[in-house]
Amino acid sequence: MDGIFDLTTVLTCAVSLHLWYSPYTKVEESFTLQAVHDILTYGVFDVSNYDHVTFAGAVPRSFVGPLILSALTYPFNLTISKDPFRTQMLVRFLIGLTNTVALNRFIVAAKKALTKDQEQKSGKEETTSTTKYTISASDLTNWFGLFTATQFHLMFYSSRPLPNFVMALPLSLLGLSWALEENYRWSIILLSFTAIVFRLEIAVLAVGVALGAFFYEKISLTSIVRTGFIGAGAGIFLSIQVDSYFWNRLTVPEIEAFIFNVVHGESSKWGTQPFFAYLTGYLPMMFIPPTALLLNHLGFKIGPNSFRVVGIAAYFHVLVMSLQPHKEWRFIIYSNPPITLLGATAAAYLFKNIDNKSVTGVAVRFVLLLTPLLSLFISIAFSYISTMNYPGGVALENFNEIIKSQNITDAVVHLDVPVCMTGATLFGQLDDSWNITYDKTEDGTLSSKWPSFNYLITPIDNSSLIPTEDGNRWELISKSQGFGGINTEYLVKTFTEQYANGLDLYVTWERSRDFTFIKEIFDNALAMKDVFYTYQKVPIL
Repeated sequence: MDGIFDLTTVLTCAVSLHLWYSPYTKVEESFTLQAVHDILTYGVFDVSNYDHVTFAGAVPRSFVGPLILSALTYPFNLTISKDPFRTQMLVRFLIGLTNTVALNRFIVAAKKALTKDQEQKSGKEETTSTTKYTISASDLTNWFGLFTATQFHLMFYSSRPLPNFVMALPLSLLGLSWALEENYRWSIILLSFTAIVFRLEIAVLAVGVALGAFFYEKISLTSIVRTGFIGAGAGIFLSIQVDSYFWNRLTVPEIEAFIFNVVHGESSKWGTQPFFAYLTGYLPMMFIPPTALLLNHLGFKIGPNSFRVVGIAAYFHVLVMSLQPHKEWRFIIYSNPPITLLGATAAAYLFKNIDNKSVTGVAVRFVLLLTPLLSLFISIAFSYISTMNYPGGVALENFNEIIKSQNITDAVVHLDVPVCMTGATLFGQLDDSWNITYDKTEDGTLSSKWPSFNYLITPIDNSSLIPTEDGNRWELISKSQGFGGINTEYLVKTFTEQYANGLDLYVTWERSRDFTFIKEIFDNALAMKDVFYTYQKVPIL
C-alpha cells in the first residue's frame, strides 16, 4: 500500500457515507434506476412492462449502462433480502464502487507517469529549479486522496444514477489513465466510444487529449483521426444493437439527445448562463476552498508531460462546454480528476520543498493542511442539507410503513408528479405480496382513474381542493417535510447571545464531551416545511 491510506477504501467509504445518509434519488436519476429495476424484475426478453414504455421522456437514453449495472447487481441481489429498497442501495453502491475504483486506477497511472518522468530526468541529470526536488508517488497519492475524498460534489454524486456517473465517468477515467501512461491511441478510442454510448460531451475530452498529445508530438494527426473513428464506430455499433432493441426503433440515444438539446436548442429551456459560468462559478464551487484549483498552474509547470496532456484535455473540455448556453456542473465532472491531480502535484511539491522556517513557508503549509479540513466540514454540511431534498422518497416510505403497520392489501395509491420527481422510485414500492398499485398517471386519463384511488400522495395541503365522489372524503394521514431554507433569525440569536464568545463552543463541548449540541444547532438552523401530504379515502359518516 502506497501512501498513508488505501485510496479505493477511503474514497469508497466517503461515497458510501453520502449514500447512506441520502438514499433517495431525483427525477434526473430516474431513467437509470427504473431501467435497472425493470431488467432485474422482467428480464430482457419482454420490455412491454418497462417503465420507459409508458414514461419515455423527451429523448431516449442508453440501456447499456443499466444492463451493466444489472449484471453487477444480480449475483448480490440473489443473496440479500428481497426488500426492493435494499436493492436500490446496492445498485447505487455499485455505481459508487465503479467510480472509486476508476479514481484509484487514475492515480496509479499518475504515479507510474511521475516515477517514469523522474527516472528519465535523473538519467539526464537535470537540475533546474523546478526539477531538483522530487515528488514521491506516495505524497502525490496522499494529496490527491485528501483533495478528492473531502470534496462534496464528486463524492456525493459518485453513487447517484445520473448518466454522467453510470459508466461515463469510470470509462473516461480509464481513458485518461491510459493518456497518463502515454497510451494515447487507446485513450482516444475509449473516450470516443464512451462519448457515443454514454455521454456525448466526453467527445470534447477525447479531442482535448488528442490536441495535448499532438502538441507534445506523441501522436500524429492521422492516428488521431483513425483512432477517433474506430472508437466512435464501435460505440455506434453497440448502441444501435442494444438501444434499438429496448426502444423498439433504430436509435443512437446520445446522437438523438445532441440533436434535441444542442442543434435544436431545447436544453436552453432549462435555463442559460454566460460563457464564463463554468470558470467563475461551477469550478470554484466544486473546489471549496479553491486551493487545488489555484495550484493548477504550478502543477502544470512541474508535472510530467502526460500530466499536462490530461490538464489540457480538462480545461479544453471546460472551455468548449462553455459555448453551450445551458450549463450544469455535472457536464464538466470529467475534468475534475485531472484538475485535482495538478493541484495535488503542486501541493506535494510545496509541502515537501518550501522553506518551513520562513513566514511564507509556514503559511503555505498551514493553508495546504487546512484546505482538506475545511473542505470536509463543508462537505458534511452540504451532505446534511442534501438529505432534506428528497421529500417524495420520505413520503413514499412513510406511506409504506402505514400499509405494513395496518396490514393493508389490495389498495391503489396515486403519486403526483412532484412526488415522483423527488425520491419516489420503483425500488421504493412494496413487493407484489402486498398487491399495492402505485399509480403515476399524469395525463388526461387521470380523471377516469380517480374513483379507483384509495390513497393519494400530493403537494395539495387542503383536502377540500381534492376531487371526491359522492359518499367519500379525503382524510390526511401523513405529512413529509423538505428543506425550507436557513433560519437566519435562530443563527443570529444563537451566535450573538448563547455563543457570542467563540470559547463558549469549546466550553459546551468540554462539559458534554460530545458534539450533539452541534447537530442541534444544525437542526434548528435549517428550516423545514411540509411538502407532501398523504390522504386516505374514507366514507362520509
